[in-house]
Amino acid sequence: MILRCVRRATELAWQAGDLAAAEWALRQGLLVMPGEEELWRGLVSVRLAQNRAAAAQAVEEMVAALRATRRSARLRRATRDLLRRSGLPVPGRRR
Repeated sequence: MILRCVRRATELAWQAGDLAAAEWALRQGLLVMPGEEELWRGLVSVRLAQNRAAAAQAVEEMVAALRATRRSARLRRATRDLLRRSGLPVPGRRR
């Protein structure tokens, strides 16, 4: 239920062009569900719409939160794909 509400609030804010409201909605969801990678992907996407440095900071926050809440900070394929498409470094990936 929480995830569905956050998705909807983010979608409405995004459609209205209100990136601050979209980020706020996602961060509210992350307060309750800090290990929910879908919300982190949304935050990275919103931050990408602002600027690359903001997105990179969100990735660092995501990795720290996932390490704190899950056994493995290994990112799901959808998250890795988003980072690759965006030109952001994929944490844990060897070069």
